[in-house]
Amino acid sequence: MRAAPAPASNDKELKRLSGVLKPLHVPKMPLTAPPPRDSRFRSPLKLSQVHWVLPEAVVEVTSLTWTEDNLLRQVSYQAQREDKVKSAR
Repeated sequence: MRAAPAPASNDKELKRLSGVLKPLHVPKMPLTAPPPRDSRFRSPLKLSQVHWVLPEAVVEVTSLTWTEDNLLRQVSYQAQREDKVKSAR
């Protein structure tokens, strides 16, 4: 999932989140199939620019809607949820 920081995000939160994600970095894509590179709602995904992380952090996001190809549209990061247990969906 690609997400842009919420407008209320600040440098302090972005640095904190970077510190959370850095230890979770993996050099190669941990998926059996790559994500779709293009969609009618976004620019093409450049896999060489993706920073892959292990799915260990739980975050809250908002989105406009689900697309016909089952992707979230216009995703925006809101906050990390340390009170939630991670689960793959």
